Amino acid sequence: MPHLSIQYSDGLEKLVNMKQFCHLMRDAIMRSELYPLTGTRIRTIKCDHFLVADNHPSNHFVDMIFRIGKGRSPQQKQQSGDDIMQAASFFFEAQIKSGYLTISLELQELTDDRWQINPIHERLS
Repeated sequence: MPHLSIQYSDGLEKLVNMKQFCHLMRDAIMRSELYPLTGTRIRTIKCDHFLVADNHPSNHFVDMIFRIGKGRSPQQKQQSGDDIMQAASFFFEAQIKSGYLTISLELQELTDDRWQINPIHERLS
């Protein structure tokens, strides 16, 4: 952990470089020094079919879910969310100012009821 899943509207990648956005999000998460690089995952999911608000053809969205393991204080979780949203707001500044982009973020703290195989952790440790 952490894992950041980013759903976004089809066509947004014509306005911005989503690969660059992934790198920016990883950097924002790593700056906090709260999360291990070895468990970090950033992934995007383009939504081919969507409808935003009034269905204006220029409407776009970015919906992020940030999943983390247990062990961070409420203040650390708040700072993590603030850091991610600040970086996203900077990256999408022009689209936000246009009035046609909505950005959301939800932070989810995972329970112990999960399974994983991660040889990357061992390789990078």
